[in-house]
Amino acid sequence: MSQMGQRYKYNHFYFNRMKKMFEEPSVPPRHGYISEIAKLCNCNRKTVTRALFEGQAGKKSDLVRRIYKNKYK
Repeated sequence: MSQMGQRYKYNHFYFNRMKKMFEEPSVPPRHGYISEIAKLCNCNRKTVTRALFEGQAGKKSDLVRRIYKNKYK
């Protein structure tokens, strides 16, 4: 690999690391957001909880995660 390619890899790695350092961590709202998302998705609170905290797979879970990202991030 040429020196230019190595420099690009290093700069890209450094930029990503710095970006992660300065991003603020997202904090979920205080309370009531699980019920609100459940109403929007037309699913149970348990589905919302499992999708967000346990990484459950499926169509409803993907919808829950998409709505959560759009609404709270």
